[in-house]
Amino acid sequence: MGILICPICKSRLEPNGQSFCCKHGHSFDLSASGYLHLLPANQMRSKIPGDNKQMVRARKEFLSKGYYQPVSDLLNHQVLEHCKKGTALQILDAGCGEGYYTNRLTAEFSRSGAEFAVTGLDISKFAVDAAAKAAKSEDEDKKDDKKDRAKEKEVVIEEEPAKDFASSDGELVYSTSTEDDGDIDA
Repeated sequence: MGILICPICKSRLEPNGQSFCCKHGHSFDLSASGYLHLLPANQMRSKIPGDNKQMVRARKEFLSKGYYQPVSDLLNHQVLEHCKKGTALQILDAGCGEGYYTNRLTAEFSRSGAEFAVTGLDISKFAVDAAAKAAKSEDEDKKDDKKDRAKEKEVVIEEEPAKDFASSDGELVYSTSTEDDGDIDA
């Protein structure tokens, strides 16, 4: 997240454990769900700026039905098409809301193998909290998928291996592959 600046002094914010700090000592803690709240209390124009919990919940429910998935798919395709291979990208989603587009773009970039960093910003504390939780949930799902694929890679040798696995000289040969790397291990 090297693109964030301190809202008080405009210096660059750098990660420091579970917080982000500027060179002048202003510090902003990461929430338990993983977002930073950077809107100083004296700059809030309302008690709770942006969407409230009910609005965020309603939008999440609506988007989960897939009505805007074609829009998201097209957007993701266009962004990936215009990206240069081998170029690290830093993407800022200003007004990310509950993270629907941000997290779908992140997933698409992950599948493509591109080097990237995505940051989502929103004035609504409830929206960025939902976005951070959704991103965290997707990260957990990826970890579970990797564990499942690792289990799938384990080979069980039965007493009589299938013909496809036996070479002409009687040596047992097997191969596995994953969608991630496309490489074949033998």
